[in-house]
Amino acid sequence: MKPIIINKDSVADDLKRYVAKIQLFPDGKPKSYYYKKTLNKKERQNLSTIISAIEGYQGSSRGTNVPSVDFMVDWITSTRAPEVTLLVQNPPERKIGFWEQYYTTMHREDFPDDVTNSRKNCYNMNNADRGAKKFGVVSKEQMMEYISLEKLQKEITRQNEEKTNLFEKMSLSRDLLKEIEDADRLIQSREKVKNVASVTKYREEMNKLSDLKDNFNDLQVYLSEDPNELPELGDGNQSYFSFKGVPQHDEMWGYGIPYVWHKHISHTKKLTMGNWFNKKPEDAGDWTAEADILKDLRNTIVANEDVILNDDRIPNMDSPLIDQCFQGQRLIESEIKSLKGTISSEYKKSKFENDRKQGNVWDFRDDVINPNRLNFHQDDFDAYNQILKDILKQFPEYRGHVKKVGEQKIKEDSIKSIVKVARDTNGLWPEYLLVAVWTSTIKSYNIHIKNDGLLEIQFLTDLIQEKVTNIQFVIMNPEKNPEDDTFFVIPKIEKEDSNA
Repeated sequence: MKPIIINKDSVADDLKRYVAKIQLFPDGKPKSYYYKKTLNKKERQNLSTIISAIEGYQGSSRGTNVPSVDFMVDWITSTRAPEVTLLVQNPPERKIGFWEQYYTTMHREDFPDDVTNSRKNCYNMNNADRGAKKFGVVSKEQMMEYISLEKLQKEITRQNEEKTNLFEKMSLSRDLLKEIEDADRLIQSREKVKNVASVTKYREEMNKLSDLKDNFNDLQVYLSEDPNELPELGDGNQSYFSFKGVPQHDEMWGYGIPYVWHKHISHTKKLTMGNWFNKKPEDAGDWTAEADILKDLRNTIVANEDVILNDDRIPNMDSPLIDQCFQGQRLIESEIKSLKGTISSEYKKSKFENDRKQGNVWDFRDDVINPNRLNFHQDDFDAYNQILKDILKQFPEYRGHVKKVGEQKIKEDSIKSIVKVARDTNGLWPEYLLVAVWTSTIKSYNIHIKNDGLLEIQFLTDLIQEKVTNIQFVIMNPEKNPEDDTFFVIPKIEKEDSNA
């Protein structure tokens, strides 16, 4: 057995998991095997044990570290020592399957820029698309689309930088453009399709030109497999609508993208492509806006909900399919995080509403039980006040000292949320404070009054008592017409007798 060759300097000294490629050289020609591996505690003790674990791996086609027969035969007869290349180091666990699938698919499948890669020189018997969703594995179609979009972006960038002519410039007559628009084959990635300022600006510029062959000439023309079928026109709506108002020009120009380059890219991801095409340059005034990216994120989740949404219908905003929407957009990490947070909040709010409607519960949010708010609901307002009235019958000394909080506020920054507002203008702590906690679902209510949920609030009560001697937590039952009580009183933690 020939020893493995690996660039040891490239190995992270904190390596925990990785995606790699082993190359063998039967008959002097390279043949590859792609795999993912998570190191155990013993293997990752130090850099030496990490490298030994990498060198000792021999594939797992027939089980853990059990390679295929062909693989082992070629290992023995390889004209050169096997070579291992680490492709991804320490990816998040929920992405490691995605990247194994990515590199395997990239090698095994046919793409228009392939040179030597094919299934014939790959030991993997499938595209690694049979793994678990929890590791980020997607369908074959989704991966083919992801890679195709990436490759198209790279080729357009290369063509612009190196002035190649792989995608040839073609004329788009006014009649053809109108026919494409009428057939709904004009791809519109913009949230706001006709930006008045941009359309006016471009129309004024077009009016000054003798022709548009060297200006406004880089539209994406997705050519059909059937040459007699109308192409799709990639995002250029601002300039196209400007062109419609400049009758002296008979044609616009675009780059014809052959069918093989976009056949795996859906309409949804051509919208992503439109945003990428309009990505913010260093010196332009009309580029992809945040609203356009939010639209793209929403579309991407809907089109790929089977792998992006979890069992609670909340999206994994760290999915590579989501991250692809930000490619080339010149956004800093905080801006990306904010946009992801906007979409995540939309789904969480939708789940909240669905859970509430399906759970036969009252809604005690501030904007629902406040008569001065737009979303005020009289029934929820009356239900809240009746429960509070019942609570104060049991705790009359707390009347006038009530703080209503949502369930999340007893987990996040609890003391600040609950106690800070209870102090008077002189900064003195109140003598009494009743904290009425409202929950959004029956399930959540039951969690808070039992087991670990109950213990958390009991310990929180004990902690706050250092500031407020008389504090009482009460959990409000959101269920309409409950069989049990409408509220639950959190009992005090029983102190152990130190003299026992």
